[in-house]
Amino acid sequence: MEDTESKNNKYIIPNLPWKYFDELILKIGNGELSKIENYNVEINFLEAIDFVATGKGFDIGTIEVKKEKITISLTSHGKEYYFQKFIKNNAIEAKRVLCAALKLHPAVILISQILNGSKNITRINIYNLLKHHSFNLDFTKEVELNSFLEILKLGGIVSYNKNTRDVKVLWQQDADSLSAHQFISPDTPFSNIKRLKDIIKSLKGTVYWIDKHFDKKAFDILVDCVDASKISNFIIISGEANKTQSAVNEFLKLKGELHNKGTNIEWKIITDQNILSSFHDRWLCDSKDAWNIPPVNSIFKGQESEMLRTSNKPNINKLLTHAMTIV
Repeated sequence: MEDTESKNNKYIIPNLPWKYFDELILKIGNGELSKIENYNVEINFLEAIDFVATGKGFDIGTIEVKKEKITISLTSHGKEYYFQKFIKNNAIEAKRVLCAALKLHPAVILISQILNGSKNITRINIYNLLKHHSFNLDFTKEVELNSFLEILKLGGIVSYNKNTRDVKVLWQQDADSLSAHQFISPDTPFSNIKRLKDIIKSLKGTVYWIDKHFDKKAFDILVDCVDASKISNFIIISGEANKTQSAVNEFLKLKGELHNKGTNIEWKIITDQNILSSFHDRWLCDSKDAWNIPPVNSIFKGQESEMLRTSNKPNINKLLTHAMTIV
């Protein structure tokens, strides 16, 4: 289990040139560094982009008291970068590995999703975006964002001129390979809906949308993105607050249309308040993947939030036991 400081700093934005990270990767790859006393900015950042893995170990002190230490090793991505950079001296392949790794960092995902395609972006805009979304910056001045932007430039994520401070976001997320973080913003109302659709399109088999306050406006989303060749059953589980006659009528129209395409859809209602109060989050999931998502209305309103891929699924069987199907 991570200590509190390291956990809070996992996605820290560093104020260090990439050469310091290269030195650290080289030491780990050469076996010169296998344990560290404390997390630091370099380790946190390399862990966030899946270049290093950390774990707890123990050393026996001279007075036979176990002292907790942190072991460190290169991941498969880190090893590939080490091999290309320091063994083969292949700068092009090393850059390719770094580019792929940077795309795992939530700050990079945020910058791409919110600012890709925007004109007249400067360093202060990136700085304000990261501050607004509460990223942990290892500095207090805008100018000190230079190091991070130079890293993103090295990885081909952005173009950046530190003299003019101009930034252009070059990476646009591919809908076929969704990042684990999807950001909802009032500045991207159409992209918010597209990201939700992309998540649904990525699911297969029997799909569940669990939202105690599910709203009928989501039916327009489903008719656009439920692909019968991939999704055989789509089951909505909610409370009864928004089960109006109008919503039921709209659902029956949707059910008929999707049935004609080859997908069965059901809307199941839970009336037991104890069951409803036992869960707060909303999910989209199939047998393999799960996404933690905001309420339907929050997505449509563009309220700032995130859609996150998660390994924590709700107890669907328990919910189904207490749910009634709408006719």
